[in-house]
Amino acid sequence: MGQKIQSLHSHTLLSDGKVTHLESLDLAAKYGIEVIGFTEHDFLPDEKTIKALQGLNHPTKWFLGLELTVEELEGNKDANIHLLGLFVDPFNKPLLDHCQKALANRFDKTRQKVKKLADLGFDITEQDVLNQVTGYSIGSPHLVAALTAKSKNRQLITEWVEKMRKAGESDSNWAARHKIMMQQGEKQYLYALFFKGDRSFHRIEAD
Repeated sequence: MGQKIQSLHSHTLLSDGKVTHLESLDLAAKYGIEVIGFTEHDFLPDEKTIKALQGLNHPTKWFLGLELTVEELEGNKDANIHLLGLFVDPFNKPLLDHCQKALANRFDKTRQKVKKLADLGFDITEQDVLNQVTGYSIGSPHLVAALTAKSKNRQLITEWVEKMRKAGESDSNWAARHKIMMQQGEKQYLYALFFKGDRSFHRIEAD
């Protein structure tokens, strides 16, 4: 008996994914994935969406989960922990209430990040980021898409990457982080430079 391949964590256009539920299922079938979990960022699909999924009669099995942002853990307001829940109840009121608060917090944090990036000289507005949002949740991937859409920003990113490289000449920690960042590729540059809280390079560089 062959081993079943399962994907327990995936996003769709409802949060920061690139495809619909049906496209996800079709891709899963194409690559031999027999079960897929839809785990959006702080969002659960409504009854209409669930019924539409149930009516697909797709050969790839699916279930609903949730990638829940857990913040202010043990009094740490800077915490950014993501808790993955599988086979959750999409109609659980306390869970839905938490999602609503988490989504509101996501938009607040995005506004803060936009302001900080603009202060650093990037050509970015809140509307630029909102234009990248396809569903109900907002996050760093939308910021990345908005930033990299403009040539001025791409040039600034290159300059920040060079700053980290130079920092690595006298700091082995930054040298190691720069090496990892370069290995991961351009799509990860902004995360390493700006989106890792106290570990983000621009915060260290400014201190």
